[in-house]
Amino acid sequence: MADERTKWLDLRSGVAPVWARYTDLVVERGIGSWVETIEGERYLDYTCGIGVTNTGHAHPRVVAAVQAQAARLLHGQVNIVYHPPLLQLIDELRTLLEGRERELRRMIAEEHERATVELMSDLDGVVGDAADQAFAKTRAGVETELVDRHLRELGAIEAARERINAGTFGICPDCGGPIAPARLRANPSALRCTECQSRHEKVFAEAR
Repeated sequence: MADERTKWLDLRSGVAPVWARYTDLVVERGIGSWVETIEGERYLDYTCGIGVTNTGHAHPRVVAAVQAQAARLLHGQVNIVYHPPLLQLIDELRTLLEGRERELRRMIAEEHERATVELMSDLDGVVGDAADQAFAKTRAGVETELVDRHLRELGAIEAARERINAGTFGICPDCGGPIAPARLRANPSALRCTECQSRHEKVFAEAR
């Protein structure tokens, strides 16, 4: 087995040095949370990629779904053909966007009403001492930030709706790759794929 491992590692020069490499393991298969090398050694996969974080390697239901889809249509280029899973996903995500938009508008209306009824009266003199007034102003600032956050998300939803109409929805503008359906279901207005969003947030945090 050592000779076989050496044989494979001798081919490493053809691998682009894009990222730093953490191990020289040559992995043959993965099961659940474990990966197994060509030598039969098992390692707990603490560095799993985004494709297996939720369900692990070779989850039976994932394997069955991949096999079933591969037997029907392996890849349908979206600018050439339509196919039911794509259209169903777009319809599902459009419904999620509309539902989230209604929820945000309701929350914004409630925040404005609360600010009008409670916070403005506090700031107009109902609050007695200086400490209470400072607390009321702080709370007003928190409420304003919540409304601003909701408004930003409404803007993101409108931008996502425009991408649907333009046919670019679900495509990461940074890398040009697809955004995973699971990510879109969790956050239908997501602009970037998970990896590009992580890089974007890191760069933004470092620039602050």
